[in-house]
Amino acid sequence: MEKIFYPKSIAVIGASTSQENLSRSIIKNFLDWGFKGSIYPIGPNGGEIFGLPIRSSVRELEEYIDFFSIFVPAERIPPLLEECGQKGIKRGLIMAAGFGEYADDKKGLEEEILRMCSKYGIKFVGPNCMGIFNTANDFCASFNPTSKDKTPKGTIAIVSQSGTLGLIYSWHLASEQLGVSKMVSVGNKLTIDEVDLIPYLDEDEETEIIFLYLEGFKRGRELFEVAKKCKKPIIIHKANVSEQSHRIGKSHTAALAGDERIADAAIRQAGMIRVDCLREFLDCVKALTLPRIGGNKVAVVSSTGGTAVTAADLCSQYGFELSSLPHELLKEVESQGRAKVIKLTNPLDLGDIYNSQVTHYIIERVTELENVDGVIVILYYVPGWVGWSTEDTLPIIRKIEELSSRKGKPILICFSGAPGDISELQKMVNYPIFFSSAEAFKSLAKVSDYVKVKMK
Repeated sequence: MEKIFYPKSIAVIGASTSQENLSRSIIKNFLDWGFKGSIYPIGPNGGEIFGLPIRSSVRELEEYIDFFSIFVPAERIPPLLEECGQKGIKRGLIMAAGFGEYADDKKGLEEEILRMCSKYGIKFVGPNCMGIFNTANDFCASFNPTSKDKTPKGTIAIVSQSGTLGLIYSWHLASEQLGVSKMVSVGNKLTIDEVDLIPYLDEDEETEIIFLYLEGFKRGRELFEVAKKCKKPIIIHKANVSEQSHRIGKSHTAALAGDERIADAAIRQAGMIRVDCLREFLDCVKALTLPRIGGNKVAVVSSTGGTAVTAADLCSQYGFELSSLPHELLKEVESQGRAKVIKLTNPLDLGDIYNSQVTHYIIERVTELENVDGVIVILYYVPGWVGWSTEDTLPIIRKIEELSSRKGKPILICFSGAPGDISELQKMVNYPIFFSSAEAFKSLAKVSDYVKVKMK
């Protein structure tokens, strides 16, 4: 699997001088990302691409090649694979479509490719996929123009049957000040699938969280077995669950839907975190970047009364228990209020406290309590307003980050305010910010369930 992500020499098969040639786009991605390995364009008509000579066949190459990228019409692939096998190139990528996902009579072509792979010991990602990128070595093998700036280096590995969704998920991670270690668009999963990739990514030093977008399971039992053994959290978006999506999924990646009740139970038992959309994925990633919650007792600190009430409802909805707070702490908090008209309990309503230092002190005191396993902090944020401005808020976030790490407890921060203001605030910090308490509670509950399964 190492040569899939860390090749040193690449044969890009299907290259031509045409401006519309997709292998040309693959080579451009390599160059734009600053890939340090050797690139060898291969195409029958010769010529030159970006100063690189186009060879007519891999047989012409005297150099050792450890990775192939093939992008030609499906019918032309078997003889090209044979050339790669004879040259000793055993790992690679096939992005072309037109196989079993397109028509049943194309399955014979897949079988021919599999025979060729068996003969030469070849393994490849695809077909019918968008490609691979690895931010650790600036390797981007994709026909889709992929900006390195939009896919910053991070610790989340993405394995996706949809290349477009894989890219979209990586772009949204960047918007949350997070990044990607590796992305693999597996497509039809003819010789390499998630069962092969999970054990590798589990040992990958660049990866801390694994995300799967799957439309079907080819090796369901094996998937759940490797997931159980995986030391790193796995988030899974299993799509293709409705009758309407079955038809689309079949033509998209040859994915076949199964019994969703069985799949859902197996996902839970394997300790994977299931999500249904991009927003849930992002929220779970953010929750997983925090210390793991060790129980179900939480405290809520809120700067407004309404958000405190809704937080109490969410606490009950997601199976958390509101910790009892010491009377002396409640009296101390009450003494800091201006009007002193708010009856304090958990959730703590800090509605008439407008001092950032006092707010942080209260959060610290609550976090230190032995009967508190996690804290949800809901702050009001209005740039320019006394007590809720950027100057007041940034120090609180930085102190919470230090406190959460030091105490080993998750502290989830949500903000009430204009979405645009919160988005701008988010760019100023590295600590995860949730846009609502509902998102915070839901993701914390999913992580809590994951911890319970993995602790068994």
